[in-house]
Amino acid sequence: MTDPSPEQLPEHIDDVEGDEAAAKTRSVPRTGPLRFARMSGSSIAGRDAAAWVTDFLNAAYYRRSGAEREVDDLRLAFCVLTTFWHRKGSGRLHVTDLPAFHRAFGAERFATEHSARGTLSRAQLFKGAS
Repeated sequence: MTDPSPEQLPEHIDDVEGDEAAAKTRSVPRTGPLRFARMSGSSIAGRDAAAWVTDFLNAAYYRRSGAEREVDDLRLAFCVLTTFWHRKGSGRLHVTDLPAFHRAFGAERFATEHSARGTLSRAQLFKGAS
């Protein structure tokens, strides 16, 4: 059997209810696109949003130098994403949600007065979130 293309895979796979012993004997793929699809089922971001969500989190934390990183800023960035998703009302975040984040945070990412280019300071995260 060949691996299906990612487009053929479901976006979410529900856990099977029932006998736990039977569930333990089932073969669960450890690698490949099906395993990835299973892990993505709990995310608030759809596959098409992965790039911009990752870029947003990088700007808020990972792209900063080690001395400038604050875990609270990463938590704040996740709160911004989660709050936006919750207020959206249904479904996951998608590429169609990118314009709202670009309006809120885009200009700040290129400003160098409060943070390095491509990053967001805590003040910029709060400003964009408001």
